[in-house]
Amino acid sequence: KNIYGNNQLGLRELVQNSIDACKLMREIYKENPFDLITAPLVSIIYSKDKQFVKVKDTGIGMTLEIVKNHFLNIGKSYYKSNEFLFKNHEYKPIGQYGIGFLSCFLLSDNVTVKTKYYLNNEINQIELEKNSEYVVTNTQETGFFVGTEITLDYNTFFSVFNNQDQLLTFLETYFYTDIPIILRDDDSGKQIEIKNSCERECNNFLQKERSNSKYISFLCSNHSDYFEGKLIIKKAKKRNTKW
Repeated sequence: KNIYGNNQLGLRELVQNSIDACKLMREIYKENPFDLITAPLVSIIYSKDKQFVKVKDTGIGMTLEIVKNHFLNIGKSYYKSNEFLFKNHEYKPIGQYGIGFLSCFLLSDNVTVKTKYYLNNEINQIELEKNSEYVVTNTQETGFFVGTEITLDYNTFFSVFNNQDQLLTFLETYFYTDIPIILRDDDSGKQIEIKNSCERECNNFLQKERSNSKYISFLCSNHSDYFEGKLIIKKAKKRNTKW
């Protein structure tokens, strides 16, 4: 809590880990994309009736060894291990196993992790409690499952995010990624694909801009603490062309 300051940021860490896993999976199969079992996707699924919130991805997943040696080991990042670095991936993950994951306890006192490493057949399940020193693990042969699924307590989670609208705004604000992120109400089946606020406003700006203007500019620093400067777009010389 002292590190993050805001309990909502626990979700940012979990989703970022999922994005990393999906981007690594996509890189691994970039030469043969049709070999992918399912397309890269991050889902935040919630159910008031069943009392759960799940953060689920179709990424590379984890072996039991990765879970024990890195995921559950504070300060030991798998992405900084020799095992990972020797693979020489182009994509450099942002999230940190063993650090970012602890932030799940900002959102729930009880956490269940289900994960399947993309090269293995076994599903590993890990159960954790915030105030317990014990971790329960078990392994089973796979059914149709890919990636990692983290299950949180519904009531605790929505005491941090007051409602779906606040959750949606948070996701739209924090993520700029080409990995699809969806928010789904499991009770109604309704789902929303996340579009970040900068992208929405830029699209609206382009639509409103007069067609006879030669240039338009977009001030990036209005939309993020991490970007400075502005984007300048010049219209093509041919008539009736898009920006």
